[in-house]
Amino acid sequence: METYIVEVGDNLKSIADKLGVKVVDLVKENQLESIADIEPGMELIIPQASHNDFDYKD
Repeated sequence: METYIVEVGDNLKSIADKLGVKVVDLVKENQLESIADIEPGMELIIPQASHNDFDYKD
């Protein structure tokens, strides 16, 4: 299980973009009630990407 420590200025969108995951997956994985429920120093679990998140090309 990988984790990410929230830094000053982070928000869920910036974290999701940085980690290559979806905001909704971060919220679900960390059982957040609101997108504002993060603060600096908080440890977030990074959701694993599923094969459905990638665009495969032949």
